[in-house]
Amino acid sequence: MLNNVTSGLDQTKITISVGGMTCAACLRRVENALNSVPGVIDANVNLANGHATVIHSAKWGGAEALEKIITEQGYEFLGELKDNLADPIEASRVKELKDLKLKVTCGAILSIIIFLGSMQHWFGFLQIIPREIMLWAMFILTAPAVFGWAAVFLLALIKQRCKKHRI
Repeated sequence: MLNNVTSGLDQTKITISVGGMTCAACLRRVENALNSVPGVIDANVNLANGHATVIHSAKWGGAEALEKIITEQGYEFLGELKDNLADPIEASRVKELKDLKLKVTCGAILSIIIFLGSMQHWFGFLQIIPREIMLWAMFILTAPAVFGWAAVFLLALIKQRCKKHRI
């Protein structure tokens, strides 16, 4: 909901969506960043729904300034909430859930295949494959799991550490 409310002090309220916040420290970082934008009088962030309500004066940097400061802090600016548009946070969650289901399914299938290859001596039908070929096949199947699907977690860890230490 694009909340534009003008009071006697010529203040306007706008609600935006912010993605990537996971904890109270993220919330505080986004609030402090929004409050540092020239012309912003007050900013309140709701972690549960990913919305930030910004009260600003008539002379301020605009939504572009909010987008810039949010992305500089390492979060996603998902746009203004408007009455006629779907919530971008919900759309982002639906997409993320779909991606996670695909990753879990692929990971489960690869795990079963890798298990069978690593326990080759348990399964008679696999004993006809030479051990060296089986090891190379398991390496080729394991690499996408580690560097593909697990990379999301590794990149998130690196990003968090860089933000924490301001690298």
